Amino acid sequence: MSKKILLIEDDVLFSELIRRHLTTSGYQVFTLENGKHSLNHIKEHAIDILMTDILMDEQEGLETIGLIKEHHPTMPIIAISSDEFFLDMAKDIGADAIIKKPITKENLISIVAQFS
Repeated sequence: MSKKILLIEDDVLFSELIRRHLTTSGYQVFTLENGKHSLNHIKEHAIDILMTDILMDEQEGLETIGLIKEHHPTMPIIAISSDEFFLDMAKDIGADAIIKKPITKENLISIVAQFS
């Protein structure tokens, strides 16, 4: 059975690109535009891996990482950003891996595969 990934990304085009890369590599991907409903989505769809952008409206990625780690401490979390400062912060609060934008398909799949 394929791993279920929740991708939280407010850039719809970027989200679709990541979703395509992951689905063509055998993953099942669900998307949200911010972290506001992430806990419900994780429970409802039995998510295995969380990927989140950092800078978003409503509930940004750092807040989401902290919330998910509080409720699901063993869930792998991959933080995505173009800003090294925010990626370092994400690691400090619980992200298990980071991906710096721009992303290549090979790098994306390599990092996600660590948690599969």
